[in-house]
Amino acid sequence: MISSGFRKTMKSFFVGFLMGMVVLRQMPLALQPYTEQETGVNNQPINSSASAVAMDTNPRIPTEDVQDKDVARVLDTQPQTQSTEKQPIELPAIESDHENPVQQQQQVDQQQQRQNEVTAVDTGDEIPAVSWESQNQPDSTLPPTASVFPQFIQDYIQFHNQNRGHPAAKYLIWRCPPNGQCGGTGDRIKGILSALYTAICTNRVLLIDWPVAGGGDVSQFLQPHTIDWTIPNSIKAYMQTLVKYSAIDSYAHPAFQQLQIPARMADVPMIDMRSNLWSEHVKAVVSVNDTQCVQEQLWTKETVPNPFATQQKVLFRMGFWALFTFADQVHERKLNMQMRTGLLLEQQLKRQQEQEAMQQQPTRRRRLQQDPLQLKINQAVRTHYAKETARKQKAMIQHQLAEQQKRKSQLQRLQKETAMAGKTTLQPYIAVHIRTGNGGNSWNDPARHNTVQDFEQFYHCAKRLQDGIYQRQRKQCIDNNDNSKNATGNTTYDYDYQRPLPPLPIYVAADNVLAKQALVALDQQQSQSSQTIRVLEQMPIYHIDRSRRGGHGDENTVWGEFNVLLESTCLVESRSGFSDLAAWLQPAHGKRCAILYSKCNDPVQVAEALDALEFIKC
Repeated sequence: MISSGFRKTMKSFFVGFLMGMVVLRQMPLALQPYTEQETGVNNQPINSSASAVAMDTNPRIPTEDVQDKDVARVLDTQPQTQSTEKQPIELPAIESDHENPVQQQQQVDQQQQRQNEVTAVDTGDEIPAVSWESQNQPDSTLPPTASVFPQFIQDYIQFHNQNRGHPAAKYLIWRCPPNGQCGGTGDRIKGILSALYTAICTNRVLLIDWPVAGGGDVSQFLQPHTIDWTIPNSIKAYMQTLVKYSAIDSYAHPAFQQLQIPARMADVPMIDMRSNLWSEHVKAVVSVNDTQCVQEQLWTKETVPNPFATQQKVLFRMGFWALFTFADQVHERKLNMQMRTGLLLEQQLKRQQEQEAMQQQPTRRRRLQQDPLQLKINQAVRTHYAKETARKQKAMIQHQLAEQQKRKSQLQRLQKETAMAGKTTLQPYIAVHIRTGNGGNSWNDPARHNTVQDFEQFYHCAKRLQDGIYQRQRKQCIDNNDNSKNATGNTTYDYDYQRPLPPLPIYVAADNVLAKQALVALDQQQSQSSQTIRVLEQMPIYHIDRSRRGGHGDENTVWGEFNVLLESTCLVESRSGFSDLAAWLQPAHGKRCAILYSKCNDPVQVAEALDALEFIKC
């Protein structure tokens, strides 16, 4: 007889055998590739129209999620089950060949029909793609600092922030891919501002694609201010299929001159715009301010005429501050440069005291040589003074570190609130920007201002401005105290200012350390006791378009030094887009002056530059 244990063993064997056969029978189904007819929910076949959409490999723009039943209706399929999960609605891909704009318009129209079911990716609010020209209602997305801009800028800010990321909106994307040869810092900003007003005049959303050395994009240094120009994830899938509209180093295209796009691109949803020019900088026949769009559509929105509407710099300056604000790390780098070179007011007073001591030293030394005891006493006093100075400097540094976060937030707020109002902090110093062109042989670039004669012209121009400011300030201080005379009839000054401030320091920025050294040498030749040239010789020299190597710190240094130039009392310019940018972003009037170095030979032009300057109070 067969034992019960043997029967149990055989039974287990047959059960396992049968289960294995079932698995083997199912394996080919699991391993075989998909057939042309894909399966849907519960392995039911999807109809051919849905299959075509599902197998389309072109990039999509995902929009806000909707229920499965909505997806089934869009794909013209019957849902098999009800689900609470959300699936994205996708736009048909935009092809790089746009010879059939009618078909594209039909695609956009189909998407607009679903508009009530789709919400903007970035705001979460249900909004249609609307024209900024027809908006009359106030919008909560309008930044509080936008009120300093004219009405047409405010309207565009509202339109842009409502439509950014919307699938039915049209886009103008300013791009400078890596190694794109878009020009330096100034040239790129010029092109972006031309693109901004083109976007305003063509009712498009402006986005900016500007990668930087070390990874990331320019938003690490130039952050969005009132307009969020960063590229949403929903748009990035299109970046390789955009239609290119190039205006690099060329202002000849009639559409570009009138802030328009070519007629053949009118229906293109997304345009890749490459530009690095601004009309005034290339002396175009028709300036941006004189275009039909600006004169007949934009400035006419103002209920009160803008007194600066005829000035060529106004649109440039307004556009920049509407788009950008500098990151905290840029302000930190700027302050570091200003402190290291003694450009802050407290540092200037300290340098003045040191210079006065140096001027008196020869007389004191001769007296002390006749009195050995006094020499020892004075040496002890100097030693004590040195220790006390070191202690105070250490305490000052600790205090500055403690106040750093507070100062950063104050600077950021001050810039946002007062940049367009012309109330930026006035730092009393002169800045010189020298573009030699060869960058100390670190990159290939045509020579510009690299001779000894050029360096002398830059130096003497800065000294003329320095002397003009000193003389005008001195006269202003005396005029302000005409009614404050003592019994002998001599003029008396306030306690804080027994006399006008010393000659302003001169900060030198250059793309070659030899240029900096040349101006230091010229200053030493002129006077040993009142040297005012300030340089950072050890600072790395970097050009964002020409340098072959660079990183995050180099990019930050460029923007930090740009702010040093921007905040100067007077700027001596070279023929450079970097100089142009610093001069054109100055407040409307009364706060800064700027002059091209070669024009300083004309006393009339120097006087005109100084006449517009608002001097420091006595």
